[in-house]
Amino acid sequence: MKINYITGLSQQSGAETEIVSINEEIELAALVDLLINRSARHRNVFSNFKALRAYADGKILDKDTILKESDSVTFFSPISGG
Repeated sequence: MKINYITGLSQQSGAETEIVSINEEIELAALVDLLINRSARHRNVFSNFKALRAYADGKILDKDTILKESDSVTFFSPISGG
């Protein structure tokens, strides 16, 4: 599975993109748990997971969304401005 980080998350994670191998379908929340356990940088990125957004296949994902190995998931921080 391809994981993308944008809007500052790439600096926190240390990469714009990474590949994660999964053996079966996985919920977004479980994917985040898997990433959190990879490194301190990942724990930092996802420390406030509720404030982040995830996007795949043209849709914003919720924590229960089922993902598969072929998906490409992008994590980003919502941006506000005026």
